[in-house]
Amino acid sequence: MDKVVIVMPTYKEVENIGKMIPELFENEFPKIKNTEMHLLVVNDLPPDGSSDDGTGDIVRKYIKKYKNLHILESKKEGLGWAYIRGMKYAKDKL
Repeated sequence: MDKVVIVMPTYKEVENIGKMIPELFENEFPKIKNTEMHLLVVNDLPPDGSSDDGTGDIVRKYIKKYKNLHILESKKEGLGWAYIRGMKYAKDKL
């Protein structure tokens, strides 16, 4: 069986992430046959070290429901670096 990991960078997406995760896992991923679908949320944290807006909390709540949902969090370094970190993590760990 093939495996696909979607890398989804986020930064202050508390308003959207709670809608996106169930939409993908309940409606879109089941349409993709013979493929193990994973979603890796790369959640950037504020560069000043303050806590994030709750995006990570929402993802962690859904991780309990969806076994193929993953989160990677680190200090914000920009969109490009978020994709690079996510792809490296997906290659090495997933």
